[in-house]
Amino acid sequence: MIATMNKIRTSLANNKDADLSLKVQFILDKMTGNPAFANPVPPLDDISIEYKKYSKYFMDSLNGGRLAVAKRESSRKKLQTLLTRLAAYVTFIAGGDRNILLSSGFDMAKTPEHATIPHLGKVTFKNGTSSGEIISMIKAVKNVRNYMHQILDHEPDENSKWLSYSCSTCKFVFKGLTPGKKYWVRIIAAGSRGQVAYSDITFWYCV
Repeated sequence: MIATMNKIRTSLANNKDADLSLKVQFILDKMTGNPAFANPVPPLDDISIEYKKYSKYFMDSLNGGRLAVAKRESSRKKLQTLLTRLAAYVTFIAGGDRNILLSSGFDMAKTPEHATIPHLGKVTFKNGTSSGEIISMIKAVKNVRNYMHQILDHEPDENSKWLSYSCSTCKFVFKGLTPGKKYWVRIIAAGSRGQVAYSDITFWYCV
């Protein structure tokens, strides 16, 4: 099982101007007098001063004008930098405690899901276009980065050394096999986060 730590969104860069203004005011309200954050870094007064500048430049820019827009964008960047530093402080103080993080006014970050790969079931087969070929297939599943198609020319046991072929698809053509011989095949699917799933071991006669 993979442990996940509660986190907040440390950047407000994607917020629209009006949304950013509301969010900053909300954070200031939640952080002011909050006993969990006795000495915020940077000081809330610094953020409040820049927030007031940004609010003014934002209103000025609604009437147009390149200078007003430039001042708004410059102030927005400064405000975002201050908020990123404040988010780092909140993260350090909270130590992963969700309630403390929420009390700061920052939004919680989404926790990425640890996607699983289901059991692959039975391998299905087709004869290849030429003698000595077997096509192994499995139903494609999500969250798979690559497949390993493995084959044996004898009934497998715990000491068997499978002949393995790695590819990006759930279908593979084994070539150079002996016609009339029985082969055992299994397929392994691997995900981008280290997940692994196996198929059943299934046999087929080569023609």
